[in-house]
Amino acid sequence: MIRNCLPLLRKISTNRLPWLILGKGPSFARRGEIDFRQYNVFAISDTANFVDAAVVHCMDAEAMARIEPVGSPRVVVPWRPHIGYKSTEVTLMNLIASDTDDWFKPLGVKVLNWFNTDRLYSFNSSTSRLPPNPDLSIVKVKVSTAVAAFSLLTSAGIALVYCLGVDGGELYSPEFDKAHLMANGRSFGDQFQAIKNLEKNRQARLIPLLRDKLCE
Repeated sequence: MIRNCLPLLRKISTNRLPWLILGKGPSFARRGEIDFRQYNVFAISDTANFVDAAVVHCMDAEAMARIEPVGSPRVVVPWRPHIGYKSTEVTLMNLIASDTDDWFKPLGVKVLNWFNTDRLYSFNSSTSRLPPNPDLSIVKVKVSTAVAAFSLLTSAGIALVYCLGVDGGELYSPEFDKAHLMANGRSFGDQFQAIKNLEKNRQARLIPLLRDKLCE
């Protein structure tokens, strides 16, 4: 059975460390200024390849295929991962069973390894209009993976979250492949209204660690 990610996030929070969402925006290049040991790091996709995180989160199958995380973080992905930046009928169990096109078979091996090592956790994304997995929570997702990350944490009752690399504009930090930049057709600036809505509706805060670069 695929595990629900919200109890996991609550359990990790018992260590009393604050949460930090780590995004791929330009300010990610300033990560050397941060002592990540002081945070529960919630890494967005490829950022987990650079920093030892508690959790790595991907919305898309393509991102899941790319990541080679430092350490052994838990992996949080939707029950129906996006493919081509859109929700589809493919589930995590389809990937594990390799019940997919040849492109996904190597990813299926990776997902099966996460499952067998008790590192795979999931949720039902609101982007899917297909029946949800009844064992998993439904989480509201909009605009970007950073918004999804904030929504997941606040859905778990975590009201104070920090961020690094969650920037506006249309650029990644130089470490990341520009081929994936803005592939969903949205500007990173679009995510801030969604973040503000979550802050208001859930009485939560997303606070930039480096205020001159982040979330302004």
